[in-house]
Amino acid sequence: MLIMSRESIPKINESSLRLQELIKRHENLSSIPNNELTEIGYERSSSGALTKLGEADKYEDRRNEKEKNVPFGEIGIILPMKKTQGRRLGGQELQKFQEMLTDLEDNSSAAGRGGIKNNSDVIPQNNPFHLLESEFPEFLDSFEQFPTDEKDELQRLIFHWHSVYIMDTGTTDFFNKTKLHDGFLGEYTKTEDADYELSSADSLKLFNKFEKMKGVFADTTNFEKKFRALTTNCPFPDIKGGDEREEIMSIIAYAKENKITTYEDILKHLFILFLEKKGIGDTADKFKNTTSIDDVRELLKNEQNEIPVELRINEKKLKDELRDATEIEAKQKLNEQIKNIKEQIKYRKRILQGMYSFYTMPSLASEYFERNIKHLQDFLIRKNLGVEKTNFYLDARLNKILDADPGDISGDCTEGKPLPFNRPDIPIYNVKVFSYKREHIGNAYLLITKEEKEVSGKNRKTWHFDAIQIPSTIDWDSGIANFISGLAIEAEKKEIDLITVNTAKEHISNYDYIQNAVENFWKKHGRKKTKVSIPKVIDTEKYSEFQGDGNALVLWEKIVSK
Repeated sequence: MLIMSRESIPKINESSLRLQELIKRHENLSSIPNNELTEIGYERSSSGALTKLGEADKYEDRRNEKEKNVPFGEIGIILPMKKTQGRRLGGQELQKFQEMLTDLEDNSSAAGRGGIKNNSDVIPQNNPFHLLESEFPEFLDSFEQFPTDEKDELQRLIFHWHSVYIMDTGTTDFFNKTKLHDGFLGEYTKTEDADYELSSADSLKLFNKFEKMKGVFADTTNFEKKFRALTTNCPFPDIKGGDEREEIMSIIAYAKENKITTYEDILKHLFILFLEKKGIGDTADKFKNTTSIDDVRELLKNEQNEIPVELRINEKKLKDELRDATEIEAKQKLNEQIKNIKEQIKYRKRILQGMYSFYTMPSLASEYFERNIKHLQDFLIRKNLGVEKTNFYLDARLNKILDADPGDISGDCTEGKPLPFNRPDIPIYNVKVFSYKREHIGNAYLLITKEEKEVSGKNRKTWHFDAIQIPSTIDWDSGIANFISGLAIEAEKKEIDLITVNTAKEHISNYDYIQNAVENFWKKHGRKKTKVSIPKVIDTEKYSEFQGDGNALVLWEKIVSK
């Protein structure tokens, strides 16, 4: 694998381009024969690392240098922790818990149940998504060339299989990951007089397991990948080995006529026509100029609160007439007309909100799992038992075992494909977090980098956290200040100027309580932003890429005496 720093290599040289061609040809770096690597000036070391010919010694030197330059060793930090106690579940309560699991699986599991029965089971009933969904069949009826059964199938394709379906697959993954199918009692329960029970210790164990699961199943990024796989990256129709589907033959012919090749294309095409039919042509015209899902989201977000000039003028005109009117009948008529305009504005807004919900389905899926996992957790523990100060330990030293797959502990999307902690040529370190019992409970991914802009003639040295993934009952709202100050003490020892995190909340952490605590801390401490250099990972078959794009929130800044 070759990793290059954006700031150190302004353009890709010829050997790097040839290496990328080999990666494409052989599908991954490890499959490239050694002789082909030698031809373009590279060699593979005994550890499998890739270096330029004659640079093996330098590679080992860099490995030693990375180990020598660890941000810090083990440090202790005191954080407030919410007291929790597991509930003993037996008899009816255990049965109720099992019913809660069954309801979750029945509502949204694709495993042998034919998918979601009703979208209102997984999307809140007051969400305007349902208005869009309910109005769409009438719109499809305007396509007289489509048989009724094809219209029904198209409705299902749009409002289930290529949108809400990400919750289907998510639920299946959740039950496979937690092993909470019908046989889960075998792992967690004990028998006494032939009765099953879940002990208080096992309830707490299960609670903690769910907490880690939140990192994966309430992660918007995870569902974003699935959503794009079903839209942008999915051909229309989505079949293998041919281009015909008997149940939608007329629709396929229509798609060919209109040069529709992906589900993203057909969604855009139909939604534009839908808006025009609903009298929202001004937004439809802007929709035509979008070129990506991101463009569409930005458009719909902005358009929700826009009122067309024509409606504003008409409303003002009617209000002026109402002010001058003297007869009761005339006033009633004007009031009715004004009411109709307000209803048009409200309807327009709800339709656009519903369409925005459709395109931000990953966020709805994340909220769905956050809501349901919390519901299960709340049943397992006794809460509101107070807060106690607890010792935790942070350790940034290299650890071959614990750095191999930290996502497994943290519960995040790097599970099975970590950031390149074992690469000597990129200064990313896995900060292990241990409880007072010395249990490995989470991680924080720390990159040693620099600001892109110069301040006082230099690019300031920065500790940048690509993610803080610590699933626990730490009271982060009151504990974040101690966490940052503990790091700041070590940063000053290493002559670091800044401590930063990514700007996007979902890239600060997979856990909302950490996201919110970090963002609130930032708001109370200067609200400064900056941009830092982020290395590019080439071998994405083996390693995860960095989440951030370099835009960062400044959490701590070294005070420079004047």
